[in-house]
Amino acid sequence: MLLTLQAGYEYDLNSYKQIILPTFSYLFLYNSIIVLGAKSRIDPFEELILGIKTFIPTKKKIKYLQSLLRVGFDTIDFGSFI
Repeated sequence: MLLTLQAGYEYDLNSYKQIILPTFSYLFLYNSIIVLGAKSRIDPFEELILGIKTFIPTKKKIKYLQSLLRVGFDTIDFGSFI
């Protein structure tokens, strides 16, 4: 029998809007537990996201990426482009 349990938790690191931390600063915690017969596996994950203090317009981000391609970068890898 296969049993799987997954859980996640999000914590706002700057809930009191302190000046030393960016406005959008979060800690994400994930956990996955898998039990298959007598064997079990636990996979904990964490991710920290520190936002920026000022908004960067999308057009400016696109220009930046295009400039990286112009100077010779052939691969640009990113996870979020908001």
